[in-house]
Amino acid sequence: MEELKDRLFMEFLDMLILRVLARGRPLGGYDIIALVRREFGVPVSAGTIRSMLHSMERAGTLQIALEGERKKVFYLTDKGKEFVKAVLGNRQEILDLVSKLL
Repeated sequence: MEELKDRLFMEFLDMLILRVLARGRPLGGYDIIALVRREFGVPVSAGTIRSMLHSMERAGTLQIALEGERKKVFYLTDKGKEFVKAVLGNRQEILDLVSKLL
């Protein structure tokens, strides 16, 4: 069962990252890793998060900014905000789909 939970979690990781960033403040990759571990109990590697963040940037849902001299932080673009809004607006349909899969 734990393997299934981890697999589902990874499939929805992009939505989770967007949802977390929609709370309002930009976060760095390690901040996201710590948050995921703390709130969901799922260990995620830096490589997994880094790859996902860069894919999301290419998709136009995130932008990168420098905080200080070296720390990269990620924040939502307008496209990312619209995606979060669409997901939240269709929450029940998403839950129904996941229920059918299980």
